[in-house]
Amino acid sequence: ILARIKNHKYFYMKKISLLALGLFASLNYAQSQFSVGAHIGIPMMDVSDVSSLNLGVNVSYLHTLSPSFKIGAATGYSHFFVKKFGTDAGYIPIAAKGQYIIPKSKFFIDLDLGYAISLRNEGKGGFYTYPKVGYQLGVGELYLGLQTFSNKANYYYTDHNGNEAISKQKFTAGSINLGYNFIFK
Repeated sequence: ILARIKNHKYFYMKKISLLALGLFASLNYAQSQFSVGAHIGIPMMDVSDVSSLNLGVNVSYLHTLSPSFKIGAATGYSHFFVKKFGTDAGYIPIAAKGQYIIPKSKFFIDLDLGYAISLRNEGKGGFYTYPKVGYQLGVGELYLGLQTFSNKANYYYTDHNGNEAISKQKFTAGSINLGYNFIFK
């Protein structure tokens, strides 16, 4: 019985070792890319009445799974400028990223999903989405995207009796963006 148990363990250890070696070898040959870029946008949704412009920077890392599909992570900074009254708003997104390249073309569809950290004192952050369509150029990619940040905010005010009160509000900041990413392989 002990001989069968020893042989059984040896068999599984051999399989696990071969599987680990195969995964390590595939990672060494897999392509990955790092990109840095910027976007300019027209504010939409709940911020369109108070914001006049959206500017931001994007940073991402993608790992190639197949010639048409890549996955990775994305972050950056997106800033909404106010028109006249109020305070500018800034967000730092932290997202998972997927990119599908249409076969035999340089067109792609891209999606970032994650959480956006609000840099305003009253903001709490929330769900983040950034779908894009674009075209891959030699050392970069040009894209059009719709960036959205769901946000919760607490606004403190004094009511008509002189008591301090809190107004809890949910809103969505969004913008249609035109951007360009430089790709480093």
